[in-house]
Amino acid sequence: EYTLAGSVRHQMDPRFALSGGMDARYAAFAPGQVDKAAPPAGVIFAGAWAQSDYSVKDRFSVKAAIRGHYYDNIRSGNSRFDPEVSLLTKVNLSKWLSLEVSGDRLVQYYHTLEGLPVGWSLDMIVPTGAVVPPETALQANAGLNAKSGGHSLSAGGFYKQMDNLVYYKYAQSLFSGALASWEDHVDIGKGTSFGAEFLYEYIGGDIYTRVAYTL
Repeated sequence: EYTLAGSVRHQMDPRFALSGGMDARYAAFAPGQVDKAAPPAGVIFAGAWAQSDYSVKDRFSVKAAIRGHYYDNIRSGNSRFDPEVSLLTKVNLSKWLSLEVSGDRLVQYYHTLEGLPVGWSLDMIVPTGAVVPPETALQANAGLNAKSGGHSLSAGGFYKQMDNLVYYKYAQSLFSGALASWEDHVDIGKGTSFGAEFLYEYIGGDIYTRVAYTL
C-alpha cells in the first residue's frame, strides 16, 4: 500500500478555523491466491476533505467535516464515488462537566471476511469489487465527561446502523482453493449495534490508572 497525502489549516480568528486536504492511495490485494489462480487486485483511492471548527473558550465547540471518496478496483473495473459527513458538538456544562454529541456517515472499502466458528480466526482482508459493495454506517454518540484533579470519567451511549456487511459462507474450506473465488461465496447483509461505554482515568505523580468497560 502506498499513500500520498497533504493538508492545510487556516485560523480565521480565535474562534473559527478552516482545514482541508487531499490524499491518494494505491493498494494491492491477493485474497485466496492459489498457484496464481486469483491475480492480485489493485485498487486506487482518491479523496478530498474539508472541516470547519468553531469554538467559544470554556463554553462550547462545534466541528463539521465532509469528505468525498473516489474508489476504483482495477481488476473488476468497478469504480464509484461516496461521501462521508461528520458533526461533533461539545458543550461545557460547568468547569468540570461537559456534554459531547456526534453523528457520522462512514464508508469502508476494506472488508474482513468472517465465517463459521471452525476453531481459527479468519483475518482475510479483501477489497470492494464488482460483487461486494463498500460497507456503510450511520452512527450517533452522546456522552458526559467529568474531570477533577487527576481524575477523568466519561460515560456515554452509541447507536449504529450498518449495511453491506460481508459473511464468508465457506470458512471451513479456508485451507483449500475455495478461497480463491471468495466473491462467489459471500452473503451480504445489514446490522445494528448499540450500547454504552465507560472510561475512568487517573494521573497522579508516577501513577497512571485506566479502567474501561463497554456494554
